[in-house]
Amino acid sequence: MSSAHPRPQADSPPSTEELGPPRLEDGRELWRITRESKILDLNSPYSYVLWCRDFANTSVVARGENGVRGFITGFTRPQEPETLFVWQVAVDEKWRGRSLASRMLGYLAGTTFADLGVGGRLVGGSG
Repeated sequence: MSSAHPRPQADSPPSTEELGPPRLEDGRELWRITRESKILDLNSPYSYVLWCRDFANTSVVARGENGVRGFITGFTRPQEPETLFVWQVAVDEKWRGRSLASRMLGYLAGTTFADLGVGGRLVGGSG
């Protein structure tokens, strides 16, 4: 594995995140994790707060004891409500290598399509 996705240390605590929709107060942490990733397009801090407000039903945050560990932002297309567009996927560096992004994506797809009452498809952007 590359240094961008380090393996957890043998003495690392087990991953025990709560997955759920983002809250307004998570916006600052989403911005921080994105900035620290150094690979995702960084938007203004305010845009992440707006995302947490306006697209909470199609996004997910992983929370642990010390705050946000990762997030996925997404939205459904108005013309194709069965399509979930995934915008950004990010995991705080110290929590990488634990399949957190995969778990968040599974959670998000399951809850979004269940809420819509449809099967669906995932599409994503780059960066």
